[in-house]
Amino acid sequence: MLIEGLPGFPDGVAQSGRGTFWVAMFTVRNAAGDFLAPRPLLKRMVANLPRALWPKPEPYGLAIEIDEDGKVLQSLHDPSGATVHQVTSVHERDGALYLGHLHRDRISKVPL
Repeated sequence: MLIEGLPGFPDGVAQSGRGTFWVAMFTVRNAAGDFLAPRPLLKRMVANLPRALWPKPEPYGLAIEIDEDGKVLQSLHDPSGATVHQVTSVHERDGALYLGHLHRDRISKVPL
């Protein structure tokens, strides 16, 4: 176990190139996700339901940087989700982060 108690549900992890890691968070934690997480059978049952019945993720943008011991170094938030939300990947290059999203038709560039 590298890190526990994350503020959201992690999706992708990438090296920063500086000895740290960026963790993309699909959404912030919520009661439905916390309830389903330790119950794989129930998760499979929910996954087989029509999408309209699935728990809805908060429209919240979140990525965190951690060191190799799992210590959080920084976190980037878009609480409204207006610019960035459902982050699935993070890539750092030339002083910026490039964020991939599940349901958007673009990649977001965020200066560091």
